[in-house]
This record gives sequence, structure tokens and C-alpha cells, in this order.
Amino acid sequence: MRKIVSLIAIINILTFSLFGQEICICDLDKTDTLIYQNGKIFHGDFKCIFEKENLIEKGFIDQGRLDSSVFYKNDILTEIIWYKDNEINRRRLYRNAITTYLIINLKDGVEHGLWERYYLNGKLKEQKMYKMGKPVGKWTSWDKKGRVIYKCDFTTDPIIDSFHSYTRKKHKSLIRYTDKKTNKILKTEKKTEELMKK
Repeated sequence: MRKIVSLIAIINILTFSLFGQEICICDLDKTDTLIYQNGKIFHGDFKCIFEKENLIEKGFIDQGRLDSSVFYKNDILTEIIWYKDNEINRRRLYRNAITTYLIINLKDGVEHGLWERYYLNGKLKEQKMYKMGKPVGKWTSWDKKGRVIYKCDFTTDPIIDSFHSYTRKKHKSLIRYTDKKTNKILKTEKKTEELMKK
């Protein structure tokens, strides 16, 4: 199935390049559910050029529904967006066309599901979970060396979160317990442990 979709995409791109036809999504007719061209459900590639911002958007519309968009600024990949029922479903932002910077899953326009941010070196910086815009699950943040610097567990009551700092010899933690209903801090604990040399 992927080979067929890829083949269709290649044929569409070749058709556009051979005949010089570029359709911008701005020129298509949109309803609440489908996208049309000249009264017919649109199926194919589109390309929009925003000269003022030096931005190009290329995308694909599958049987009248947005499938995906790819954005380039100054000919460098900056973002990919996936759609479900013409609503943004997932976004992936890039720093330098290769390194993923941020991945966001959305539902009805708010964060829903996995949310990840990355360092320039490609290592994971933050990982969070959302349910309809509200924090859920376990959240974690790491420093550039891959050490945990923040953890939060929204599955417990009270909510437990911890902040971590590191020196050459010590690992310090501040653990906080927060009531889910009132959002008041119930207690805090401080811990220090010696780090073993490797």
C-alpha cells in the first residue's frame, strides 16, 4: 500500500513539474469537512509560496481531506504537520532541517498525547503527556548529559514532582507533594546523595 501511495505522490509531482501547474491551498474551496476545486472534491498535491516570509508550504490532500503539509523557510525544512479530519493532529518542528526540535500531538486544537522536545544534539530534553490539554501521566526532563532534572507523576494523588541538580560529587533532590484538587503543596523533602566516581 505504501508503494502505491508513494508512486501516486511521485506521479503527481512529475505531473506538476511537467505541466507547471501549482495549486495553492488558498485557491481551493473549503467546507467544514472537505476541500474542493471547481465544485469537485480535490485530490492531489498543493504548493503555496509566501514570498514575504520566504516560506514554502507543500502538502497533499487525500480525497478532499488535508493529509500533510511540509514547510520550508529559506529552502530549509522547518516543520511537518499531519492532519486528521482537516484538523492538525501532529506537528514536528525542526531546528536545522535534520534535528527534530519538538513533536506535539493535538486533538481539537489542544495538546493530546505525547509531547517531546529535543536538544540540538538530538537527545531528548522533555517528555510529557496530555489529555485534552491537561497534564497526565509521567513527565520527565533531562539535562544535556541525559540526567533527570525534573520528574512529575500526575497519576498519583497527591501529585509527586521532583527537581534534581548535580555537582561533580553530589545529586540533590527536592521532592514535592501537591494535592490534586486544591493544588496546594502538602509537603516537601530534600535529599542529597553522594555520586560514585566511574
